[in-house]
Amino acid sequence: MTKIQSAQNKINQLNDKEISIINLIYSSPELNQRELAKSAGISLGLVNIILKRLINKGLLKVGKINKRNLKYVLTPDGFAHTVYNTLKQINRNIKEVKNTQDKIFKSLQAIDFSQYQFVEIKGDNELSHMVKNLLLQIGLKEETINPAETPEPDLTITILCEPSADITNDISVIRLEKLIA
Repeated sequence: MTKIQSAQNKINQLNDKEISIINLIYSSPELNQRELAKSAGISLGLVNIILKRLINKGLLKVGKINKRNLKYVLTPDGFAHTVYNTLKQINRNIKEVKNTQDKIFKSLQAIDFSQYQFVEIKGDNELSHMVKNLLLQIGLKEETINPAETPEPDLTITILCEPSADITNDISVIRLEKLIA
């Protein structure tokens, strides 16, 4: 078994409270047991048990600051856990963005844009940029999306990518939050 596989096995065997303690030590290595307990929302006795477990698993090591105070430090395996956990969270977020993008794409494909000459996207955020790219993917031309001059309202469909109170013609307005709900 390689060192990486060994570290992954240790990481996969951690429970939520152990993960919480490791993350707290990573982000605030100066915390003592009492502060760890308060931050993690668990008892001081349980923190003590968890720290001993993490030390026995080789994820933490302990050093003395002085006669009364200890310092907990992540070992390379403990640090690998934080990296591994971060990558898992990034992958979950990417999947969620992809799922949202797929929902929006399917919803936009179902709209008959042929009855409109222009598409106005309200909002200047990541979601509005995603909608613009998806509209281009389904075949709308760049010049028909967010035209420089305000076109006639009857020829325009508006897609709201953020809450907006200045919409007067609600007939040709698509509220994005309803599409992806």
